[in-house]
Amino acid sequence: QEIAVDIAERVRKKVEAKQIQYHGQNICVTLSLGVVAWNGKATLDEMIIRADEALYGAKASGRNRVLVTHLR
Repeated sequence: QEIAVDIAERVRKKVEAKQIQYHGQNICVTLSLGVVAWNGKATLDEMIIRADEALYGAKASGRNRVLVTHLR
């Protein structure tokens, strides 16, 4: 899980730092990510659902962040 969070944070920071121009204007782009740790028994479908929940949680809590969730 720590490796996944580290990678997600590095990607998020790179996107945030990137200067994007569109029709002569600078546009700020941010990224929200959901990360889930596999518990050794969850199905792929369960993991996708939980990662999706984490993504929406990251957006709801202010965007431009990584939110980690654990399988139940």
